[in-house]
Amino acid sequence: MKRALLALIVFSLFAVACGGGDSTSEPLAQPTATVEPETTSDTPQETVAPAQLDDLTGKIWILTDIGEESGEWEFNEDIRVDLQFVASGGRNIIKGNSGCNTYRGVFGIDGYTLFIDNLTNTEMACMKEGAMEQEAGYLAALRIAHSFQFADNGDSLMIMYGMTVPNYLVFKPQSIVSPTPTPTPAPSPTAKPTPEPTPVVIPTPIGVADITVNVFISFQKPEDEEAESQSERCESPVNVGFYPEGSPNEWLKDPEFAMYYFSGTTNCVSTESGTRVMVAVGPVSSGTYDITADTPTTLMNVNRGVHIE
Repeated sequence: MKRALLALIVFSLFAVACGGGDSTSEPLAQPTATVEPETTSDTPQETVAPAQLDDLTGKIWILTDIGEESGEWEFNEDIRVDLQFVASGGRNIIKGNSGCNTYRGVFGIDGYTLFIDNLTNTEMACMKEGAMEQEAGYLAALRIAHSFQFADNGDSLMIMYGMTVPNYLVFKPQSIVSPTPTPTPAPSPTAKPTPEPTPVVIPTPIGVADITVNVFISFQKPEDEEAESQSERCESPVNVGFYPEGSPNEWLKDPEFAMYYFSGTTNCVSTESGTRVMVAVGPVSSGTYDITADTPTTLMNVNRGVHIE
């Protein structure tokens, strides 16, 4: 393009210089200027490979900066905001922590175009100064996001949003490491071994996941089935989910919304209040969760606001 423009300028200057001479003089021979055609949309361009899901998934993206035209909200680096892209069960899910609450939605990419839809979030109050304003601004930005790109040799992710006032969010990646389960001591020869639960969803690391939790189950039989004593249900398959505190009811029915999700088998244990049905699950990080437990033949148990430390 630059060569073509240069050739065109040289030719034009020569024509102007020759046009003002004596009309009786012999015309000078005109040089033949080879002008390269301007690049059009049909001309092959150097193409950029479209982004792949693998470029986005497998990391926790931490918000590190925002554009100068963010409007009424300001970025506070002391308040952690993050997001994840997860491809699971044929669905592309975006989720994370917006500073006070957790959020979740679905996404799609086409090249470097980004679509985010059905974005929902928990609604817990946050006492940290400026956190609520930042959270509202951040979630509003995600709802009008339209594209993304990588910077710093792939070490930064920029999500562009807004059409009338274009702006962007900048994230740095943090690798997701699946926690190492805490070793279970070998049972004594007379003790009945406790089956080790198997995590079925890779959790979102909040801190160091190293806590084993004993979850006590209250069996709630459907009305059309006969009640069974707890002792008769000592060995039952059970699923236990750890969800963000304040999760909507519809989240609690979907394991993909869980921060941790385990499958195990219950056991009867003796406590001060008598024999109870229990399952040991973990590891999890310290925090406050809404915890659910259910088996194929019982209704779901829900315990909200359970603090684990």
